[in-house]
Amino acid sequence: MLEELEITHLRGRSPLKLSGGEKRMAALAAVLAGEPTALLLDEPTAFLDARARRRLIQVLGRISAAQLVATHDLAFAGEVCTRALLLRQGRLVADGDAMNLLRDRALLEDCGLEAL
Repeated sequence: MLEELEITHLRGRSPLKLSGGEKRMAALAAVLAGEPTALLLDEPTAFLDARARRRLIQVLGRISAAQLVATHDLAFAGEVCTRALLLRQGRLVADGDAMNLLRDRALLEDCGLEAL
């Protein structure tokens, strides 16, 4: 998994010496090595540079585990999610096809999200 996430250079390094993005990718590699049937990802693109973000999208697209993602990164959501749930003040306001919901500018703005 280290090779697939392109983080072999982190092998043997102390987690205390890793950047935020490196820590996220190392943690993801550790979880994926266990071949989970489901993943719960909270803001998975936070602290990732563009290259690591792209690798994350590619890896998530290849694994068979069910994925539940909490994110404000709508471009990321559009690339990896087939279904989306939108919340406003902690309450569900929309549930449906991710691309349809992510194109609804008024709905996104009503939920405090910046439309793409």
